[in-house]
Amino acid sequence: MRPDKANGPGSQRPNPARVYDCLLGGKNNRLPDQRAAKALLRAQPQVADNARGYRTFLRRAIACLAVEHGIRQFIDIGGGLPGMDNTHDLAQATAPASRVVYVYADPELLLHAQVLFTSTAGGQLDCRLADLREPAELLKLAGHTLDLAQPLAIIMLARLALVPDEDDPALITAQLLAPAASGSFLAIAHPASDIQPKESARGAKAFTRLTGWKQTNRTHAEILRFFDGLDLLPPGLVPSSRWRPEGDEDVSADLPNWSGVARKR
Repeated sequence: MRPDKANGPGSQRPNPARVYDCLLGGKNNRLPDQRAAKALLRAQPQVADNARGYRTFLRRAIACLAVEHGIRQFIDIGGGLPGMDNTHDLAQATAPASRVVYVYADPELLLHAQVLFTSTAGGQLDCRLADLREPAELLKLAGHTLDLAQPLAIIMLARLALVPDEDDPALITAQLLAPAASGSFLAIAHPASDIQPKESARGAKAFTRLTGWKQTNRTHAEILRFFDGLDLLPPGLVPSSRWRPEGDEDVSADLPNWSGVARKR
């Protein structure tokens, strides 16, 4: 789950978040990240579409959670570099008093977010360094900003793909949700192993080689386990392009990911 030492602060090795920033057309990346993004595109041509699909899903999911369900507290785990459609921007545009905690595993990304993220006057924003494999400590840190006795939403975009099977990501997810109040939500987007399987496998292998972080793609059934005991909102666990598409969006081609939002009873 953790990168090797060569991928720490100040490293010139490609960083997963900066590589995704490059794929999204952002400016918070370096030459090694740009080279890695090009290599990923050669291995899996749809990887940039997938990255954009995650952000589109995030926008729709936040609108659903904030508008339809009145959620005002969010934990974004591994939310990436500051850019367009950040979780706090989306939530606070609808409800300025929303409180958002970003959780990072990389001190460099944490510092970057602390410098560039800005909350609305009525809301709250916090950035924390925590290990996803220690959910109790992660929630304790989030509790400095959020009221854990009230409903909240936990968001993980592509983050669980960086948790190998031996670390039991389903158990980690269950431990994150266990103390959450009834009416809390879980939103996940995850690269698929059973959509465009050959291209997806090449992309995961290239990502692992380039960044030092092992990417584990998973099937629909495997990702569905992360929602055990929760109620999936319509349309269920689907490719991000099919999760509540807007207007005249083209959903004829499935992006190679599974995305869904579920409510705790």
